[in-house]
Amino acid sequence: MHDTRDYWNRVRDTAAELGCDGCTMASGAFLDCCLQHDVEYRLGTTIDGEPITFDEADTRFRNCMFMRSKLGYFSPVAWYRYAAVKWFGKKFRPKPRAQSVGD
Repeated sequence: MHDTRDYWNRVRDTAAELGCDGCTMASGAFLDCCLQHDVEYRLGTTIDGEPITFDEADTRFRNCMFMRSKLGYFSPVAWYRYAAVKWFGKKFRPKPRAQSVGD
């Protein structure tokens, strides 16, 4: 089992290295969820290097928001942010890399 503080410190450090800004107007506990999501979108992996799809990153973002909200699953902020990611996030997804000749 890993130290939760270490995990979130690694998320914050990696997000800073990548120039991620998190969600618009997110603060406090929700900012970490946004930074994690940004990192996963940019790298295509979890912070631990495991491959992740955009849809999986979106689901992890939603679940993080639920876990950090006092209202859990019923949090309007969590659902609002998740809907925004699903509706508007596609334009922020990195373009697929072109394969070079011989790949």
